[in-house]
Amino acid sequence: MMKRGVGFILLVWVILATPAFARDKVDLLDESLKIARVVHPEIDPAVYKAKVEQLLSELRPLLVAGKSPDDKIETVNNFIFKKHHAKVNPMSSNSSANPQNAQEESLLSHVLDTWEGNCLGFTTLYLIVGDALNMPVAPVLAPGHIFVQYNNGAFKRNIETTADGENLSEDEMARQLRVTLTPAHRALGTYFRPSGVNDVMSSIYANAGLILATKGKVEKALHFYDQAQKLNPKNGEVHIDRALTFIGLKQYGEALAESNEALKLLPEAAQAYLNKGLSLHKLGRPVDAIEAYQRAILLRPAFAPAYYDLGNILGEHGRVDEAIANYSKAIENNRAYSKAYFNRGTLYLEEKHQAAKAVADFSEVLKFDAANHEVYFARGLAYQELGDRPKASADLQRYMKLEPSAAEKRGVGEMVRH
Repeated sequence: MMKRGVGFILLVWVILATPAFARDKVDLLDESLKIARVVHPEIDPAVYKAKVEQLLSELRPLLVAGKSPDDKIETVNNFIFKKHHAKVNPMSSNSSANPQNAQEESLLSHVLDTWEGNCLGFTTLYLIVGDALNMPVAPVLAPGHIFVQYNNGAFKRNIETTADGENLSEDEMARQLRVTLTPAHRALGTYFRPSGVNDVMSSIYANAGLILATKGKVEKALHFYDQAQKLNPKNGEVHIDRALTFIGLKQYGEALAESNEALKLLPEAAQAYLNKGLSLHKLGRPVDAIEAYQRAILLRPAFAPAYYDLGNILGEHGRVDEAIANYSKAIENNRAYSKAYFNRGTLYLEEKHQAAKAVADFSEVLKFDAANHEVYFARGLAYQELGDRPKASADLQRYMKLEPSAAEKRGVGEMVRH
């Protein structure tokens, strides 16, 4: 047997000590811009490559020889986050009222255009910059989140892009994400593990797929989810995004199956429980749906969409006071949640006969959506119940202008005349 000398041992040590990101052969800049161009065919990747090169030309002179790893990290952090006044949001945006806008923040092109994005968008930028500057940086995945880790073998530091690159420990991040770091969770391979560029690409594909789905490009979206899963089979977010797409297509059986797959990989993912609840609700299983919604809220107590959807199913089953309480919690956690105001107002008007409260809620909706014809109709009825004929007439006439055919079917003209 051939003897393995010191040189071989050193070579193995270097390979194992090198972050997975550095060992991957994929060009993150090139590939992320290709994905962005599928979503937005009008963009020119060359423009964004030039922007990155400009950033690097400004950064390189600041990283003088002899700087400690901490100093290098702080230099890059100050340049990316403070000099450019970057606004970085959490990636847990699948629950947003507008998933397309939320997922746009994950695209590198969006980050470079606006200096606003989510943790995925800025982690992508940080990895591209760090790699070009020969910094040993790698991505680290967490449920609904991703951050950067510097590790040269002798010095390790986490770089939290949503906090200007602050060095947060895994325990601190786990508390913020409401994740329990048990050995069983770590064994799943989906929690706080240093990873490679393929895993970053998997997340980019999944987020871009959700944008495509909201644009109605379902076939391309499903292809992107498949690509994401091939690159990282343990990416539970892919199943979450695919479930959201199936819900949009009203394919609730498929959505339920995807939600269950997501929970195998991410057992504490509130969004997966929300998707499961929505699917069960539409499949006519209200008891199971309520349980799923309640589980989502238990995992994420400020999760406005879960309160909203729980309010919907409770209202449908005559549990009016509980429904109103859940709409109120949705509004408490998202003051701009117009659908929650509208549904709560409807219950106040139709079930509780509290027209003044209904008017207040419908008026809140109009602050966010002044062209919503249904709200003018509902508020008009509430004003009628209050005996305020001038305001009722004004709202109903506005409804007639916005939606004349529907107004005719409902006999609104007759209401106004009398």
